[in-house]
Parts: sequence; C-alpha cells; structure tokens
Amino acid sequence: MRILNGRVGDDKNIGKYTYVASTGSSVVDYVISTPNMFNFVSHFVVHEPNILSDHCIIDFYLTFEKRIVADDPLYVDCNNLHTSVDCKYVWVNTKVHNFHCKLNSLHVLNLLQDLNNCIENAINDNDINDCVKKSFICNRQCNV
Repeated sequence: MRILNGRVGDDKNIGKYTYVASTGSSVVDYVISTPNMFNFVSHFVVHEPNILSDHCIIDFYLTFEKRIVADDPLYVDCNNLHTSVDCKYVWVNTKVHNFHCKLNSLHVLNLLQDLNNCIENAINDNDINDCVKKSFICNRQCNV
C-alpha cells in the first residue's frame, strides 16, 4: 500500500498540509492505494482550509476506460457534491490506538487486497460495481 498524497496530481512533489489549526499544521488525512492503481488517478488536489473543518478536502478521481455520461444512472454531478454539511465528526484521541490496530489488521488488509484484485480484473463498470458489492465497504444496505 502507498500514500497518494505528494505523489500524484496537483499535490505531486508538494504534500500539502491536510490539517491546519492554530496549534499547527500537518498531513494527517491520506488517500491510500496500491502502486498499480496510481495510473488510474486522473485528478488529485488537497484543497485550501475551509470554515467547515480544520481538515482540508482531498479531491481525487479514478478514471477507467468507460466514461459515464449525464443520462447514465451512475452519473454524479460533481459540481453539486459539497452543498451542505449536516454534522462534523470529531476525532476521539483515546481511540487512536484502536483505529490503527484495526486498520492494520490482517483482516482489513486482506479485504483491501481482495477489492484491489477484483477491480484490477474488472472489464466494465458493472464488474466494478460487483466488486464493491462483494467488498467490506458495503453492508447489507449498500445500493451500488
């Protein structure tokens, strides 16, 4: 697994801060991928700090061969994605160790590898949807 921050897109060779506060700035928010997925990253930007959070938005696109058009049911209007925020999540410092342990667990690493393998073998968008449906990302309510 590799961190995309500082390696691709507008952030290449920069590694902009993702957390900016009066107490200091750092890179604490990451996009993580396997190296063979780097070629699919067509856009990567760490935006400037905003009033909604002390964390900066990381905006990235993965581009595959099939292009989705406006009349496709999978089409998402990217210009209307950031219209409102209903809540703000607050990190609980006492949970850091537990989070790291679970994220680095063999179970999670195997699930990520399975998802990556499935996507690598996908031929079209339906195959990718099937990969996501089979992955740990979706629970029983997931509608892809």
